[in-house]
Amino acid sequence: WQAILDILKYQMVSKLCIGIWIFVLGRLAAWALRSTGRVAVTSGDFAFIFTSWQGILLILVALATLFVYVAFDLNTKIIFSGKLLHGEKHGIWRCMKEALLSIRRFFCLHGIGVILYVALLAPILGLGMSISLTKSFYIPTFITSVIEATPLYLFGVSILLAAFAALGILNMFILHGVILDHLSVKDAGTASKQMMKQNWKHYIGQNFLYAATMILSVGIVALIFLVIPLSLIQILPFSASAARVLTIFFCIVGSAVTALAGLFATPFYVMKVTELYYAYKTGEHVRYAIRERGR
Repeated sequence: WQAILDILKYQMVSKLCIGIWIFVLGRLAAWALRSTGRVAVTSGDFAFIFTSWQGILLILVALATLFVYVAFDLNTKIIFSGKLLHGEKHGIWRCMKEALLSIRRFFCLHGIGVILYVALLAPILGLGMSISLTKSFYIPTFITSVIEATPLYLFGVSILLAAFAALGILNMFILHGVILDHLSVKDAGTASKQMMKQNWKHYIGQNFLYAATMILSVGIVALIFLVIPLSLIQILPFSASAARVLTIFFCIVGSAVTALAGLFATPFYVMKVTELYYAYKTGEHVRYAIRERGR
């Protein structure tokens, strides 16, 4: 909880940097697409992406976007959590600089696989850490309806998703190994698998406990700032205009509190996973060190 102000600062700075980066790459992608006479990519002309320099450029822009998003959205949080855990200085710009430098370790086949998993598969599976850019990704309804209507497809996809989920759990600490311990992606994957094989029951239990704590916290906040005030407005003898104004006010407050909860959800989860990473690595319970101001 001592990191709340730093998290708020980080979220503002990182979102600004990401916004600028996406704007620049977006203009580059739009220019490449317009140079082909297109305004969008459809399933009918999807092949041009792999057969033209503009298409290759779009692929590179997309990969660059994902790499930078992972650096700012996850790597910085992991570095920030590691420094906070050990009571070290955790300046936002310092953590972001380290995160950007660390992304070069993912410039390999295994690294690209990790980035694609975090950006594309993790949101669909609803498992592990993902980036805000793709957190709303899902399998379209027209595809799921075909899968659900065909037992063979449903069985095959279920097996495939289960395999990807197991792969994600086993490699949960791969980012931590690369970023915090400067391992290669392959060695970090091996270390992560060893940790999870020994501690998977504890890890799953801790995740359930964390989820329950967050749900309870959000529920209490919603009860205090939204449910109780709105109930009192209905019960107490307010005038119609006063009741309307108070209802709008508390709805705005409730929405703001909910938005703040969403803002803290991912950083807190990354902090929890980082704590578990060090605990499994050392075999001892690890607590966050309190750093004195000015240190």
